[in-house]
Amino acid sequence: DSALPAMFSMFLLGNYFLLSLGIVALVVPYLILGGFYAWRYYIVVPAMRKIKTMNHEIQHGSFFGSKEKDWMVAKRKHRKISFREYASSLGRLLYRALLL
Repeated sequence: DSALPAMFSMFLLGNYFLLSLGIVALVVPYLILGGFYAWRYYIVVPAMRKIKTMNHEIQHGSFFGSKEKDWMVAKRKHRKISFREYASSLGRLLYRALLL
């Protein structure tokens, strides 16, 4: 007569196992998709936007500050660039890239 409660408890355990499996099967895809969504829209897209504006700024001169004697502007105007100008603008570029 002690077999019945044991069977019942096994039945309950099996059901809990299946239930938990079902919950996992329902929840995990949402977690994965949510992770992808968050990665895409909170990390990838803003970074792409920053890079895009950075490229635009580099092309149109506002990126390095408003200094006229910038080597990008100088290069566009075919003026000779001193090494100091080149190095300082490169340093600023690296600094901005790190701040990204």
